[in-house]
Amino acid sequence: MAADPPNPYRDLPLREIFAALNERAGELLKGDKPVGRRDTAYLLLAASKWIDDRAASIGSPAHQVRQGTPVPDAFLPEYQHGLRTLRYYELQRARDAAGLDHDAVLAHQKATGTLLGQPATDDEFRAALEWLEAARRGRASGAPGE
Repeated sequence: MAADPPNPYRDLPLREIFAALNERAGELLKGDKPVGRRDTAYLLLAASKWIDDRAASIGSPAHQVRQGTPVPDAFLPEYQHGLRTLRYYELQRARDAAGLDHDAVLAHQKATGTLLGQPATDDEFRAALEWLEAARRGRASGAPGE
């Protein structure tokens, strides 16, 4: 077990775990190609982390506190990571809902000289959503910049 590679799914955003879970389910349902037990176990462990981060999970904030780490030092990085992940995930969902693909985002960036970027605060997230709305309106009107 010590020579096993690290879990490749552990720190993926929910969107990528969702895609990997669906791909694995499809492979299992088809039954026409072998699916690795260890890889499937890693995928399930990564998904379970998002559902319930138990104190027994090695490396979890609760586990760190039980090992002597101060509560703020253990939980603030996890909280900040969770906020970044949530903002990224919701921004991708908003982009998809607006009917914008990567090329449409690039076209709007070029036409307006503004970047979508990765929001770091709630205000920046709101601005990013407004940016997506402007890109959606511009695409609907046929004008690349508005």
